[in-house]
Amino acid sequence: MEWTETGEQGDIYVTWYGEVNQCDSTAFQFEIPKGWEIQTEEVGGSMDAVRENVVLTNERGVTVSFWYCQGALGGYSRDMLKAQVSQADTSNFVPGYPWGTDRDCSDLGEFMVARVHITGEMMAGIDDDYVPVDSTLFAVIPTSRLGEIEFAGQAGDVDEFSFDYPTPVAFIAEAPDGTFTEKEIQEIIPHRHPFLLVDCVEELEPGVRAVGYKSVTYNEPYFAGHFPQEPVMPGVLIVEALAQTGAVAILSVEENKVKTAYFGAMNNVKFKKKVVPGDKLRLECEIIKQKGPVGIGKAVATVDGKVAVSAELTFMIG
Repeated sequence: MEWTETGEQGDIYVTWYGEVNQCDSTAFQFEIPKGWEIQTEEVGGSMDAVRENVVLTNERGVTVSFWYCQGALGGYSRDMLKAQVSQADTSNFVPGYPWGTDRDCSDLGEFMVARVHITGEMMAGIDDDYVPVDSTLFAVIPTSRLGEIEFAGQAGDVDEFSFDYPTPVAFIAEAPDGTFTEKEIQEIIPHRHPFLLVDCVEELEPGVRAVGYKSVTYNEPYFAGHFPQEPVMPGVLIVEALAQTGAVAILSVEENKVKTAYFGAMNNVKFKKKVVPGDKLRLECEIIKQKGPVGIGKAVATVDGKVAVSAELTFMIG
């Protein structure tokens, strides 16, 4: 993946541990704010402590970091911190079955973009009590972490603010002086959508076709109202998942990597099968026609080989 040095690489970064290591691994995505640069882009192997680390930074040195680790990074620290965890915004991440595993991670519960306000610091064995401090970071974590917490400031706080999926994953935003400007907060908060409606992309022919998968779990937020007594995945969201799959095929072409794919029309949409919790959607989109910035994709979503939704999706690249 090639990037310019301008910080205007495009809107979306997709992690690629699975692609590099040719293995089944959940892909994550997050937005790159205009003017930010990729400071670090490292992909390791399955036996490395850190399997993937991506760091975005702005001109002031504020960072947003993605970590995918083999296990807890550990280490020893006598530095104890006390913090108040509050919800800065909601998160669209709904935990399910990480790609390539049979582990159900839905017990992680609902996620949020957390504001972690560090209020005290103490050196264990030296200080008798916490010394007041005032510092803030943001992290994508389960809402079960709300409230006051105490933790050891080791491994760059990655261990404390990661979640097992099924091995530790972390999204953390930090500022060099512990404070964020209003503009920086507005740029960071969009990272609350780091996860695709498509859990992973298994097959990819740039500009031609893509095949992805989506594991549907009981924790999907729309099931609360659609329908309470009979949860069914809304057909429009299945179409959106198909569109995201098609966007991967289109935007993976070199000349399109700095562009965005927009919906133009939906034709011949047919809903043939209900999609319910526990289903694993196979999402395939083949680009059958393209002229200039406009094209058409033939899309099919199936469950256990049976067609759930089919459609022709018109898109425009801009």
